[in-house]
Amino acid sequence: MNNEEEIPMVSLYEYLGRATAKQSEGLKVNEKALNRGIKLGYKLLPKALQTADYKSVATYPVDFLDSIYKRSETILVRQDQLQDCLDRIRDLEDKLNKLIAMEVKSKLQKIIEPKDDLPF
Repeated sequence: MNNEEEIPMVSLYEYLGRATAKQSEGLKVNEKALNRGIKLGYKLLPKALQTADYKSVATYPVDFLDSIYKRSETILVRQDQLQDCLDRIRDLEDKLNKLIAMEVKSKLQKIIEPKDDLPF
């Protein structure tokens, strides 16, 4: 595997979490990338988002975008991956709460049930 394959490439939308089409921000980032000799990638848009003018978006190396936006400490997470993690956490919390309720119920039953001290 070469170094180009190891560098994550993302669109501005993925990186910023917002659209930049109505602003000149995307053009400025593209110009900076070209001036620095950054090799751009391209990602095909989902069919539902494609228009006659736009079929794909430019992608940039994350470290390049970090240098522009000064976000080196920020962790990039895709929205669908974040939602999947949140769903899994909620599922685990539900299971844990059920286990706790079962344990509490079991202990209460031991306390409430009278003990039979008779030998027979």
